[in-house]
Amino acid sequence: LPSSVRRLSFINGSRCTAIGDDFLKEHRSLLSIDFSSLKNVTSIGSRFLFNCCSLSFVNFSFFTNVERISHSFMQGCSLLSHVDLVAFQKVTRIENGFLFKCSSLKTLSNITALTNV
Repeated sequence: LPSSVRRLSFINGSRCTAIGDDFLKEHRSLLSIDFSSLKNVTSIGSRFLFNCCSLSFVNFSFFTNVERISHSFMQGCSLLSHVDLVAFQKVTRIENGFLFKCSSLKTLSNITALTNV
């Protein structure tokens, strides 16, 4: 993905069931991402959005089938201020580094959705 991309939306992602390791790792100019078409994702690989230091908004509301979040999930997203976890009700495993070093993070909404972890 070119470093000039600032906003990203996925279209026609219904066939995607997993997001692999190092997805958009260190994409420093990315401001926002909309995953609304990725409704069938069940696992998120290691270093997902790792060190995306300009990222301030991510729409996770459609990740309702995610069961596993690997290590370093969004680690180092220093401008991220709010994360809503409502969609993660099926998550049974979160590995270390989850939102680590997200220094601007002020709110984690719907953390009770993680009752199966």
